[in-house]
Amino acid sequence: MRTKITTLEGFNRNKIVNFKQISSDPLINLKKYDEAYTLLGASLDKNGYPATGLTEDFQEAKSGSKIPKKILGTRREMEILLDLEEGTLKNNSNFWSSFQIRVGSESLEWDLRNPQDLLKYLFALGQSIVCDGLKNIGLDANVEYVLYSTEQEAEERVIGRKALKRAYNLAEELDIETKVNILATYGILVDASNINSIIDKIDEQIETDPEEFLIRANDGFLVTRSLVSKALDAGVLTMQDGAIYHGEIILGYDRSTAAENLAKNETLQKILKAKMSGDMDILKAAFREEPKDED
Repeated sequence: MRTKITTLEGFNRNKIVNFKQISSDPLINLKKYDEAYTLLGASLDKNGYPATGLTEDFQEAKSGSKIPKKILGTRREMEILLDLEEGTLKNNSNFWSSFQIRVGSESLEWDLRNPQDLLKYLFALGQSIVCDGLKNIGLDANVEYVLYSTEQEAEERVIGRKALKRAYNLAEELDIETKVNILATYGILVDASNINSIIDKIDEQIETDPEEFLIRANDGFLVTRSLVSKALDAGVLTMQDGAIYHGEIILGYDRSTAAENLAKNETLQKILKAKMSGDMDILKAAFREEPKDED
């Protein structure tokens, strides 16, 4: 998720923002290299210019008037705040060839009332490898840095604890078969008779990511997602180029669509279960069943 600040008009600068590297350089974490750091410089925009995070002046429609209002972009506003000559912060300026943010092992703290810190903040927002907010870290695999506030950090911890509590409470209510199905969606296939092992592995998934566990546990296609995973493991279903096959018939072009299509075909569900069980009588009975007519 990318935040775009087009003007400082109405923007609340009365706050502290933190900036840190998500996956730190290994050297940064070694105590004997306390002075080690990395540098964040400008990436290039689609036109080949430095991505500064700043905007140019623009026109905005004014209510009740045919004449649009001119709004100062953040580039000119920052030049005024920093007492710089007009044009100094344009994206084709030499200013950006040497502008870098030095990041060490500790998070940086920027007071947005300070123009220098505000410039760093706007610049960081303009880099594709920086995300705004802790909750957005996992949305882009290319993200290396994060901007966040102490309030956000506290909020994330509270949300995380609430999710953990909900996940554990839900797990207590689930029967063993459902827990086995949930584990299968993670690719973890277990013996349903080994109850302690099942509980232990469920707890591991909850501790790793309680919100992901809640999503899987409440999935309307949980049973068929589990069946797809088990059938693939048993070789009853096969995967080729991402598509899931039953024999020569494509069940779905990925696990999700395969599970959704399987949910519509109870006969095929019985056939897959029969094939995995190896019970020929059950298999013959499944093949004799006619698919139910849909309304």
